[in-house]
Amino acid sequence: MCNKEVSTRKDTRMRPIIFFTAVTLLGMMSFIAAPKHLSAQRNIPVDENGRSCIADVHGRAVEQRTQKGVWEHTVFATNRCNRTINLTVCYANTNDCTNLTASPGQESSTLLGIKSEQRFQYNWRPTE
Repeated sequence: MCNKEVSTRKDTRMRPIIFFTAVTLLGMMSFIAAPKHLSAQRNIPVDENGRSCIADVHGRAVEQRTQKGVWEHTVFATNRCNRTINLTVCYANTNDCTNLTASPGQESSTLLGIKSEQRFQYNWRPTE
């Protein structure tokens, strides 16, 4: 169903990179989020109980209806705190990044890119 491999880079700014194997469902590719224990390694803001404000981060690739073979890569983040958190989301091992503003108490999303490949790898970190 889903294979996850975690490898760490020497660059301390980008933290662990997560590799995903996709599950196909109705023409959409869904990706599973990074394990929760990794959030402590990323200096993510925490709530008053010490829980990570970013409860979930996951990506999805959806094929465009008008252009077959062209995929929109979207990354979602759920913010459980009552303050806005800015994240930087990048394709793995690139400087191809975008900002994601996680609104308080809800799931937010950003379009990471449009490519001809279904599968994609990304990493994220809080914006400083």
